[in-house]
Amino acid sequence: MTRFRMFLTCLLVTAMFILLTRLDFLVNGILYKHGLRFSEAWYLEYWLLYGLAYQFVIVCLSLWNRSLRLFFALEILVLCSVQDLFLYGLWVGSFPSSQWSWMVYYKFLGSWNTTNQVALSLVAFGLAFITLVANKNFLIDLKRHQDDQ
Repeated sequence: MTRFRMFLTCLLVTAMFILLTRLDFLVNGILYKHGLRFSEAWYLEYWLLYGLAYQFVIVCLSLWNRSLRLFFALEILVLCSVQDLFLYGLWVGSFPSSQWSWMVYYKFLGSWNTTNQVALSLVAFGLAFITLVANKNFLIDLKRHQDDQ
């Protein structure tokens, strides 16, 4: 991957998080202040389209870069909900002090808060970084090393 393509990819990934979290803030922040009422009828479609928008950008960037590693790195970030940190950090201006009851992790673990999300996001960034820079010959080298002993 050339430096220009790498720079442009980083720029597009950042734009993806900024623009899609702004859309989420518009729906889950601003519109509620103007009288929007929650309904599963519209929210399910919104949530599905919001998730598909992330997947569309991830697939397009991965195909453009011909990189399965980039695909997995971005999937790790999105599936670990790193975008929620963008949402609260950029648009809301503060992080929730209460439980994050809308998160899937809350439903499984019975508790989820900002500290848990920051910790998971740090792990996600670490895994994404490892995914991107991991030596593709690592397993081959490991097998050779085992065979030599």
